Amino acid sequence: AEDCNILFFKEIAVWSYEDTPCNNFYSFCINFILSVFAYVCIVVLDFIAVLALRKAYDMTQWSQHFIRKRRMEVGFFVQ
Repeated sequence: AEDCNILFFKEIAVWSYEDTPCNNFYSFCINFILSVFAYVCIVVLDFIAVLALRKAYDMTQWSQHFIRKRRMEVGFFVQ
Protein backbone atom coordinates (compact mmCIF):
# COMPACT_ATOMS: atom_id res chain seq x y z
CA ALA A 1 0.00 0.00 0.00
CA GLU A 2 1.20 3.47 -0.83
CA ASP A 3 1.73 5.83 2.02
CA CYS A 4 0.05 9.17 1.89
CA ASN A 5 2.32 11.25 4.08
CA ILE A 6 2.05 15.00 4.21
CA LEU A 7 4.57 16.84 6.36
CA PHE A 8 4.42 20.44 7.52
CA PHE A 9 7.64 22.14 8.58
CA LYS A 10 6.53 24.84 10.99
CA GLU A 11 9.97 26.44 11.16
CA ILE A 12 9.72 27.53 7.51
CA ALA A 13 5.93 27.14 7.02
CA VAL A 14 6.17 24.72 4.08
CA TRP A 15 4.22 21.59 3.20
CA SER A 16 6.25 18.61 1.96
CA TYR A 17 4.87 15.69 -0.05
CA GLU A 18 6.38 12.42 -1.19
CA ASP A 19 6.08 11.67 -4.91
CA THR A 20 3.10 9.30 -4.83
CA PRO A 21 -0.27 9.54 -6.62
CA CYS A 22 -2.06 10.07 -3.32
CA ASN A 23 0.24 12.93 -2.31
CA ASN A 24 0.09 14.44 -5.79
CA PHE A 25 -3.70 14.65 -5.44
CA TYR A 26 -3.53 16.24 -1.98
CA SER A 27 -0.82 18.67 -3.00
CA PHE A 28 -2.95 19.75 -5.97
CA CYS A 29 -5.98 20.27 -3.70
CA ILE A 30 -4.09 22.22 -1.05
CA ASN A 31 -1.82 24.27 -3.29
CA PHE A 32 -4.05 24.99 -6.30
CA ILE A 33 -7.73 24.49 -5.57
CA LEU A 34 -7.63 26.22 -2.18
CA SER A 35 -5.85 29.23 -3.69
CA VAL A 36 -8.30 29.45 -6.59
CA PHE A 37 -11.24 29.21 -4.18
CA ALA A 38 -9.84 32.08 -2.07
CA TYR A 39 -9.28 34.17 -5.22
CA VAL A 40 -12.84 33.56 -6.44
CA CYS A 41 -14.26 34.55 -3.04
CA ILE A 42 -12.28 37.80 -3.12
CA VAL A 43 -13.46 38.59 -6.67
CA VAL A 44 -17.09 37.93 -5.71
CA LEU A 45 -16.83 40.18 -2.64
CA ASP A 46 -15.20 42.93 -4.72
CA PHE A 47 -18.00 42.65 -7.30
CA ILE A 48 -20.63 42.94 -4.55
CA ALA A 49 -18.84 46.02 -3.18
CA VAL A 50 -18.80 47.64 -6.64
CA LEU A 51 -22.52 46.97 -7.05
CA ALA A 52 -23.23 48.46 -3.63
CA LEU A 53 -21.19 51.58 -4.46
CA ARG A 54 -22.99 52.00 -7.79
CA LYS A 55 -26.37 51.55 -6.13
CA ALA A 56 -25.48 54.17 -3.52
CA TYR A 57 -24.32 56.46 -6.34
CA ASP A 58 -27.64 56.14 -8.18
CA MET A 59 -29.94 56.47 -5.17
CA THR A 60 -28.52 59.44 -3.26
CA GLN A 61 -28.42 63.15 -3.82
CA TRP A 62 -25.22 64.98 -4.57
CA SER A 63 -24.69 66.65 -1.22
CA GLN A 64 -21.32 67.65 0.20
CA HIS A 65 -21.66 65.01 2.91
CA PHE A 66 -22.33 62.32 0.33
CA ILE A 67 -19.38 63.40 -1.82
CA ARG A 68 -16.97 63.18 1.15
CA LYS A 69 -18.42 59.84 2.25
CA ARG A 70 -18.19 58.40 -1.27
CA ARG A 71 -14.55 59.46 -1.66
CA MET A 72 -13.73 57.75 1.63
CA GLU A 73 -15.59 54.56 0.64
CA VAL A 74 -13.91 54.43 -2.78
CA GLY A 75 -10.55 54.94 -1.05
CA PHE A 76 -11.23 52.00 1.25
CA PHE A 77 -12.32 49.88 -1.71
CA VAL A 78 -9.17 50.69 -3.70
CA GLN A 79 -7.03 49.93 -0.69
